[in-house]
Amino acid sequence: MLMIHSVTNGLNRFCTWVMRLAYLNVLWILFSLAGLVVFGLMPATAAMFTVAREWAKGNTDAPVFSVFFRTFKKEWRASQILGLIVV
Repeated sequence: MLMIHSVTNGLNRFCTWVMRLAYLNVLWILFSLAGLVVFGLMPATAAMFTVAREWAKGNTDAPVFSVFFRTFKKEWRASQILGLIVV
């Protein structure tokens, strides 16, 4: 019984992380397309990495869409300039 419980918990944790990553990927794609790829790719990427950094710091309960959208708006200009330099 204990073995089944630990396997179920591990599977649940794995599926939760897959869902989080899939949701973040969908947000990245939608915001990149919304910016007509050229003007949305870099800000969407910066926002995606901000959400991932929050998760890495242990803040897995942070509202993904709010953090993503706030960062997208806030860092739009800076990420565009940096993106142009890098590209």
